[in-house]
Amino acid sequence: MACLTPATAAGAPGGTRYRAYADALAEVGIPDNEDYVGLFDGTSAGAYAATTRLLSLPDRPTAIYATTDFAAVAAINAAQRIGLAVGVDVDIIGVGNTVEGERMSPSLSTVGPVDFFGKLARLLLQRATSPAAPDARREPAVLDFPWHLFVRESAPHRSSATRLY
Repeated sequence: MACLTPATAAGAPGGTRYRAYADALAEVGIPDNEDYVGLFDGTSAGAYAATTRLLSLPDRPTAIYATTDFAAVAAINAAQRIGLAVGVDVDIIGVGNTVEGERMSPSLSTVGPVDFFGKLARLLLQRATSPAAPDARREPAVLDFPWHLFVRESAPHRSSATRLY
């Protein structure tokens, strides 16, 4: 399994989402392979180019974990452009649960909160229209937006016997 992640200043992968990928590989005894890390510059074009490189490897990955949904969307476009069937030849999963990922074809498997922006908008509207209400206090608060796995067409459920790396 490859990881598609923005590059940091030193050119090394960074951030907690990349570390989650590296830690998960280590937990199951899969050695870290820098060839399977697609670094990009934070743009969709960069994610597309990094995916093209990953999927052109002689022993190409059968799955790509993109640390953002927008990178996963670019990865799906790149895979389709080179003739791969996403969800069959290569699985792609993102992070964020964006509307764009849900509505594209194939739809993007992802992890993220349910209705994050809707819930946030309702909270802000409540605070704006009821400034005296206890929930509208101006002091900082921690808001809980539980995350879920959304299995869609880009990475359908696989048996544990399927090779994902």
